[in-house]
Amino acid sequence: MQKVLTLFWDRYKQTHGNHEIYSRAASGLIDMSMCLPVLYHGDEGRGLKKKQVMIASTHGVIGAGCSHQNNDLGHPSDPSKDPLRLNMIGNTLLNHFIQFAAPIGLYNKSPESFDRLLDLQAKEFRKLFYEGAEINGRRFFIACIGVKGDAPFLVKAGKFERSFAHKPTRPSSKKPAGGVCHLCCAGKEDLHPPAPYEDYGSVRPAWRNTVGLLRPYSQPSPLLQIPLNGDGFMPEKLFQYDLFHNWHMGVGKTFISSAVCICLELVDETIECAFETITEDFKAYCARNRESPYHKSLTASLFGIQGSFQSWPEAGWSKGDFTRLLNSWFEDYCSRKVVGHTRDPLCLKCAEGVALINACIHGLYHEGVFIPSERAVDLARKGLRFLRLYAELALECFKRSKKRFPLIPKGHFLHHSFLDLLEQSLSNPDGWTVNVLIYACQSQEDFVGRPSRIARRVNPRTTSLRVLQRVFLAVRSKLWPKGKDDP
Repeated sequence: MQKVLTLFWDRYKQTHGNHEIYSRAASGLIDMSMCLPVLYHGDEGRGLKKKQVMIASTHGVIGAGCSHQNNDLGHPSDPSKDPLRLNMIGNTLLNHFIQFAAPIGLYNKSPESFDRLLDLQAKEFRKLFYEGAEINGRRFFIACIGVKGDAPFLVKAGKFERSFAHKPTRPSSKKPAGGVCHLCCAGKEDLHPPAPYEDYGSVRPAWRNTVGLLRPYSQPSPLLQIPLNGDGFMPEKLFQYDLFHNWHMGVGKTFISSAVCICLELVDETIECAFETITEDFKAYCARNRESPYHKSLTASLFGIQGSFQSWPEAGWSKGDFTRLLNSWFEDYCSRKVVGHTRDPLCLKCAEGVALINACIHGLYHEGVFIPSERAVDLARKGLRFLRLYAELALECFKRSKKRFPLIPKGHFLHHSFLDLLEQSLSNPDGWTVNVLIYACQSQEDFVGRPSRIARRVNPRTTSLRVLQRVFLAVRSKLWPKGKDDP
């Protein structure tokens, strides 16, 4: 374990050298080989009577890997080439530690109670970083290197006044839009020169000069007490964007629903018959690749265009893995039915775009906690090129009066992820870059569901206590099944 932790912090230093752990290690105040890197996550699950319950947890950055990465993870004889494994497989009860469960009635009626919970968490992280904890005669330290979650949680936990909820909704308004991003001033309408968040994919977007220009809050979040980086650091960078919500549950859904409807116009049939045609192709693809789709049929209602092809496509599925499967199938479909069968630039850009983003996302999942910088540059450029194509598709559809490819704030958040990956890689060309997937939340979505199910089965007056008790009992039963001695 100590060799793995030392390797982690040595690599992390290549792109995050101003983290406080390095100055403390140089002074002999902390042993990096005994310091565990973790991430803090929060999200709302569904509690009793479908009311939200906030679940906060901590999990390690390093884990048992993911199914894609473990298939081709190599170099066991050369630890210096080991990318370290992601924390994406295994029972989530065993690789997550629940911090609190709070019913919405608690923090809606008294918002200060939520701030108090975060304040306690931050103070615990400070104590574990500066003092550590002694276990069996050995002192361990914990360093929280980021806070992650879906956009509503980040806004609530960070007390952000610039968020997705403040995006411009019309060409002009009496009150200027306040901006969509906590890291920059994109979408802030009273900013001059303007910095539109819709500038997808550019390596030098206008908003890049506004990163860190204005703080996104009036009062800082209690979580900003967590030790992180030294002087000159943007405190709000503690809050990280999540690739899962921004791609699988965001831009990935809007892209594939619009792209399928664009290419479906090549099928000279009614809407129902056209969807029946591609459903057969989709089923054949799933059979060839041994996939079990959540939705067995592709229908007009699933894509939200029951009336006509002129309707806005609305991706009607709620599973991120279905987004992945649709994009994989669509790339295969375009290679057979689109490329070489039409000269329409819309269809051809859809085919190019899906190939680029699939290569980017699949590439990230085949890497570890760290990516060789040369490889990271290639993946980041593919992601940025896809976003550029998405913006071009949106513009071309606007010119043709087609309701396709909406420009949503999640596209801007993806832009940050890919651009940061590119810049960190270029600044350290011969080293390693942190994989943005460490901030992805699909494993945490599974974990949140577990205490949420418990919250639906306990007395609503004691939800917080009973959820914690039953989660710890479930963890105990997993660690020490019947027949094994409890230490």
